[in-house]
Amino acid sequence: MMKTKMLITGGTRSGKSRFGQETAAKISPQGRVLYVATARVWDEEMAIRVKKHQDNRPASWDTYEGYQDLGTHLIQWGQQYETVLIDCVTMLLTNGIFDRIGDQDPDTLTKEQVAELEEEAAATIQELIRGIQETACNVLLITNELGSGVVPEHLLGRVFRDMAGRANQMLAQAMPQVCLMVCGLPLMVKGDQPCS
Repeated sequence: MMKTKMLITGGTRSGKSRFGQETAAKISPQGRVLYVATARVWDEEMAIRVKKHQDNRPASWDTYEGYQDLGTHLIQWGQQYETVLIDCVTMLLTNGIFDRIGDQDPDTLTKEQVAELEEEAAATIQELIRGIQETACNVLLITNELGSGVVPEHLLGRVFRDMAGRANQMLAQAMPQVCLMVCGLPLMVKGDQPCS
């Protein structure tokens, strides 16, 4: 049976995480699901958001908190789990940026630093794609669609928007299924919805 390998994208509060969790529950009714949380808790607001996500997940699912080397981990997880749900790519990229620039004022990034950040992001996404293609389990990958809003005022916002947009294009090209969430409704833009 073909495994589900789906990219789920959409704007803020479009229902991406809910749809990802519902899909994981449908394709893995026995509960062999690993939820990969890529977010880091930076402040109280983020802690509240993380807690809400935790409360919405079934207790039978396992959770892995991390964002590095996910492609390699995916191959190993494919031996243990029926489905891996990664939430989300944009937090993974955010963490990579701040790992690299540390306390540097983002508005002082040079063109060379921006090019290095973009190269590292592309390498991270390529590694993730390799893991998705080689793993034996279903993979649901959540990301944010960032290109529909205004041009960000700050340099880092523009760099991140471009980086995330390129990452999403790479992932959408590689994934057999792509779902765009609009107002809480799934719109399949590539492939078929599993268990429909």
